[in-house]
Amino acid sequence: MRKNVFTTRLFLLLLMLIVSYGATSQSLKKQQWNVYVIPTSLAIPKCTMIYYSDDRFGQFAGYTYRLLYSQSDIIDDDPIGMYREDNGKIFLRELINMIPSEEYLIYDWNLNIGDTAYVQHGDSRTGLVLDAITDTIINDDNRRVFHLYYKENMELTEIWIEGMGSELGFPFSGTKSNPVAFNYYPMTTDMLCYYEDDELSWDNPNYDECVIGGVLGTNDIENIESICIFPNPAHGDITIKHYGSDYAILEIYDALGRKIYGDIIDGLEKTIDITSFPDGFYYVVVKNLEITKQMVLIKY
Repeated sequence: MRKNVFTTRLFLLLLMLIVSYGATSQSLKKQQWNVYVIPTSLAIPKCTMIYYSDDRFGQFAGYTYRLLYSQSDIIDDDPIGMYREDNGKIFLRELINMIPSEEYLIYDWNLNIGDTAYVQHGDSRTGLVLDAITDTIINDDNRRVFHLYYKENMELTEIWIEGMGSELGFPFSGTKSNPVAFNYYPMTTDMLCYYEDDELSWDNPNYDECVIGGVLGTNDIENIESICIFPNPAHGDITIKHYGSDYAILEIYDALGRKIYGDIIDGLEKTIDITSFPDGFYYVVVKNLEITKQMVLIKY
């Protein structure tokens, strides 16, 4: 049975990672979304998660997808999702243990005033009605801004900006009325900042910072290959890769700030079994002679 599961995952991975490098006219800009995560559980701290994609594309089920990564993955590691645009509609497939989920609609740029877009995440389907269209400028480009209200709750509204996505963060379109986030973790979200080609293109006027909670910041993206965790989110083994000095100190803290693991990374990487960890958020701190880096690990 284990062999069949491994073979299936390997097959899907090979299918998906037939990658092209953006030399085509359909190449999209590198994007990064800094998302403020507000869990519904008081035991889990608020933090900033960073989602990003580069100019790579993966082939799956006859479609070409752009790959979506989380804040502590490096580009050569497993993506956490993939999305594609087809005639103004954007579809998302979540990836859990490299197994693609069903494809869901998360944006429809063909809407006219009064039309409803039914976006979906897992079993949650939300109707968003287009109320108005305005304009904004991003990187010298005129972008449409969609003002939508939730069909089931007329008091809730959401904003989409063309090319950027929802004010909740790109993967979270339509989740305000039914707060469930990527990989079905119960939380609400706000996007703090949006980058294209490493340039700040949009920042949320309700916040003074692009990163809240001391979690991975935008400057750390430049050093993302020096220290990283993968996979993340995870439920079994995780690997901490470490480049630079010969060793580093590794510490893991739970959501209440209690140290639950400590060891030395002697070499380039260390693998840890987190199966016994309760589900939730953890802080991983790695210290070497050059830097101290704190990252968020999600156990599910």
